Order: sequence, then structure tokens, then C-alpha cells
Amino acid sequence: MDFSIFQTSWQWIFDNRMEIATWITIIGILPYNQGNYEKALPLCERSLTILQNVFDEQHPLVQLVKNSYESCLAKSLEFRTASPDEPQEPQEKP
Repeated sequence: MDFSIFQTSWQWIFDNRMEIATWITIIGILPYNQGNYEKALPLCERSLTILQNVFDEQHPLVQLVKNSYESCLAKSLEFRTASPDEPQEPQEKP
């Protein structure tokens, strides 16, 4: 069996990991803006993990995505702990 296709694919992913992280972040913005923090949170987290492996912690892009992740986490927790009497933000249906 020829495994060169797998090596080529992994090399492409490795070479393009910054672009991949950027697209994951962009895709995560959509559910976040719609109030679907549960869906946005893992996307922000994955993007942050990739960028932290590419750049050091002080890089502006890492800081930007880290702030977005923390905001998404806070909104997600806030939404989960809101009392039933409080109005909640609408969530998009899949």
C-alpha cells in the first residue's frame, strides 16, 4: 500500500496550519454572532490550540483568538446559568 498520499496530506496540513486556524476562527464567528455559544466554543478552542502551536503566546493573532475564546466561554457559561425568568438570547436552529 502506498502511504505517500497520507504523508502529502499531513505535510499540506502542517504547512497551512495558520490558514486552517484562521478559517476555523471565521467559521466559529458565525454561531457566536447568532448566540450559539455551545457550537462556537469548540471551534474557537481548536483555532487557539493550532495558533499556540504555531506562534508564541504573545503573538497578536494568538492574543486575539484567546480573547475571542474567553469571551465565548464566558457567554456560554452565562447562557447556561441564566435563570428561567431571565430572557435568553435566541439560538439558531440547525
